[in-house]
Amino acid sequence: MAEQDTLLAYLVPKLTNQVENAATDALAFILNNSAACRSVLNNVLRDSDFNPEPIVSVQTQVIYQDGSRPDMVGYDQRGVKRLLVEAKFWASLGQRQASGYFEQLEEARPGVLLFIAPDSRIETLWTEIRRQMENGEASVQMELMKTDGRTRKAKIVGSDKRLMLVSWDQLLGSMAVAAASDDRRLTSDIQQLSGLAKSQDEEAFHPMHPEELERALPR
Repeated sequence: MAEQDTLLAYLVPKLTNQVENAATDALAFILNNSAACRSVLNNVLRDSDFNPEPIVSVQTQVIYQDGSRPDMVGYDQRGVKRLLVEAKFWASLGQRQASGYFEQLEEARPGVLLFIAPDSRIETLWTEIRRQMENGEASVQMELMKTDGRTRKAKIVGSDKRLMLVSWDQLLGSMAVAAASDDRRLTSDIQQLSGLAKSQDEEAFHPMHPEELERALPR
């Protein structure tokens, strides 16, 4: 059986067209039930000169007064919002989905806007996110940071905030390693979600947006 041939990968696309929401809820379930997986997430958010308060709980589909609804919100032990997550497969980037969400983070506190996407979409989605941040109604100046092939990071100039993009495979793979030693049921849950993510990456129709054909991107 292929790695992506899990029950979740089989059932979710048959039962709903909101596959990204289902994956986000599954990720939230895993994070809220596993200190080891939360530790993996917190390590992703940190770097040598950025150490926000650890995320201890997450909530999905939080709706704010302006109508914005990030896929997932992460809170520290005092209930302060430290993290906003947008989980992507192949849905396009919504209007102000990058630039607008920073307004929901506590202004004077460290915080992160994190996107999760398939490996094969990292480059094009990062270009879309940067364009929206830099060319939106309130232009945001970013300082790009050195990262590996499946992660992107940027400092938001003038604030203690970070913009990040990580692949589903990298995040879930690290969580699976962290959980493997002491929790077989959790390991199975992670494998189920990983199978869903891999099936979406490999089998879903990949829409081509006009901005992805610009000369700045390799053809």
